[in-house]
Amino acid sequence: MFNNLLSRLDPTIVASIALAFVVPAVKAAVAPNPSSMCNIAADCMSPQFEVCTNNVCMHKPVFPATGLEIGGVILLPLLLGFANNGGVGGGGLIIPVCISMFGFNTIQSIALSNFVIFVGAFVRYFGFSIRQEHPQKPSTIIDYNLCSVMLPLVLIGAFVGVMVANIAPEALLTIFLALILFYLTYDSLSRALSLWKAETVAIEK
Repeated sequence: MFNNLLSRLDPTIVASIALAFVVPAVKAAVAPNPSSMCNIAADCMSPQFEVCTNNVCMHKPVFPATGLEIGGVILLPLLLGFANNGGVGGGGLIIPVCISMFGFNTIQSIALSNFVIFVGAFVRYFGFSIRQEHPQKPSTIIDYNLCSVMLPLVLIGAFVGVMVANIAPEALLTIFLALILFYLTYDSLSRALSLWKAETVAIEK
């Protein structure tokens, strides 16, 4: 019965619902990141997301949640559902939401993004993809030969990225992140328009 239910559910929906609970849970485990000295919370750079503890600005605890944080918990699954349907992890969506709606800095948002993508990939792989058959050949839909080629490069890139994140100032990381997101947005929109035009021509024929 449980397997039949899983087979009828869209994996994107299940993964997105699971991810809705990830950010608050991880938020509770994130180590405080002192940003500045203070006497009261109003002295902090982001009073809505920071509290003054021992004359140091710290990120607020999970509860009580602000309206922006509640909105972020609702918005993230929707955005990640669209991202997963498009075949991407959604890191470019998670990081801006964590910065703007949860009040995290760039480094914390990147770490949260990595964890959320890991949870989504874990749920999708073990819940659905591991049993999904390839539509054109007798094998699973995952090409493990390609994975064996890609994973070493991914690990090297992750290692270099962590080293750069520990050395570079947060302002520089934010600029790089904004440039990458603008480029990815432009590239995705260009491809979407090209596909739309091609499908429109095919339908008219």
